[in-house]
Parts: sequence; structure tokens; C-alpha cells
Amino acid sequence: MNEEENQFLEFLNYQINQKNRFENVVRKIPMFKSMIQDGHKTILKMIDKFENIRHREVYDVLVHEFNNMNQKN
Repeated sequence: MNEEENQFLEFLNYQINQKNRFENVVRKIPMFKSMIQDGHKTILKMIDKFENIRHREVYDVLVHEFNNMNQKN
């Protein structure tokens, strides 16, 4: 993993920890329920974004390898 991915994963871990801490404290207060849900949605979006980045990297590697094979022929 490169430095950018490590930073992203550290931030994601921080967001999850914050959500869990916040959720344990204020779960029973109705006005904070939407804040908990928003935090959860943010985490899911971050995970999706990370997966999309990983898929793009794999795609780029495959295209690069295909181009190398094409050039050899």
C-alpha cells in the first residue's frame, strides 16, 4: 500500500472509532440519531471510495500489462 492509502485507512479507522464512541454515548437521545446515521453514511461512502480507487489501480495495472504484451508482439 502506498502512503495515500495508509493515510486514508487511518482516517477511516478514526471516523469509525469516533462514530462508535459517539453512538455509545448518545444513542438514546433522539435528536442525535440523525447525526449517528450521517456518520455511518459517511463511513460507507469512504469505504466505497476506497474500493473504487483499488479497482482503478487494478484496472490500470491490467491495461499496462496488456499494452506491454501488445508491444512485445
